[in-house]
Amino acid sequence: YDSLGISTVVVVGGVGDWLDVPHQVVKLDKYLIYDATEKAQSVSRQFSHGHVQYAGRGVVHRLNWDKKGMPNQRRPVTDHPFHNARVSLMDGGGRICLTGEEGSEMSVDYENEDDDFGVIDMTRCEQLFGRSEQLYGCGLCVAWIIGHSKSHPNLGLRGLLDALDNELDRSGGMKGLLASLPESKEDVLECLGYASRPRRYEVAMALTRMRGICFDDIPYEDDGSQEEAARKAEERKKALADIWANRRKKAKET
Repeated sequence: YDSLGISTVVVVGGVGDWLDVPHQVVKLDKYLIYDATEKAQSVSRQFSHGHVQYAGRGVVHRLNWDKKGMPNQRRPVTDHPFHNARVSLMDGGGRICLTGEEGSEMSVDYENEDDDFGVIDMTRCEQLFGRSEQLYGCGLCVAWIIGHSKSHPNLGLRGLLDALDNELDRSGGMKGLLASLPESKEDVLECLGYASRPRRYEVAMALTRMRGICFDDIPYEDDGSQEEAARKAEERKKALADIWANRRKKAKET
C-alpha cells in the first residue's frame, strides 16, 4: 500500500499471525461486524516474537514488495489503429465495438483478420448502470484514453485514468468528453440520446478487455528511495532485535 496505493484484504479464521500486519482489523461474529483493530494491536504487542512486521515496528519477516519487484506500469501502444475510432453498440447487449473509418488500417484489420477486432465484451460486468447508456459511456472513455495516450506517452494506465477523471470533472461529465469526440457525439444522439458516466474501474475493465489492444511497459526509474527505505528498515530491524534480545536476557536473569 505504501508503494502503490493498493489495499489488500486478507480473510482468516483462527490465525493470529496476521494480527501483526494490518492497519485495520474487522471482526465478523455471528454475522455482526466489529472493529477489532485495538484488540489486535494489543495481542500483537504482547505475543509477537518478531515473525512478521506490525505497522513498521516489529522484527521483520516480510514479502519483498518494493517497486522493483512489482510489474511496470503499462500504456496502450502508439502505433495501433484504434486512434480516432468510433464507438458502436453491438446486437445482443453487453458488447461494444471500436471501429475505424472505411478503408483505414483499423477497418481492414476488422474485416479481414479478426471478426472480433475492436470488440469489448462487458457482459460479465453486471454492475453497469442502465446497461446500454453506461456501457456506451465506457466505450467513449476508452476511445478518449487511447487518443490521450498518444500525446502523453509517459502516462501509464493509472495516470490515464486519473487524466480521464480530471477531464470529466473539468468539462462537466460526458457532455464535455463528447465535445472532443465530435463523430461519437452524432452516434450517441442517433443511437441512445445520451451516455452515462462510468466509474474508472469499469473503464479499465473495458480497455483491457478490448480485442486487438496492445500495451507497452513503461520502464521503472529508480530514484534511490527504495534503497534508502530498505536501509532504514534494516536499521529498525536491528534495533528491535536488540530490544527483544535484551528483554529475553533480563527474563532469564530473573
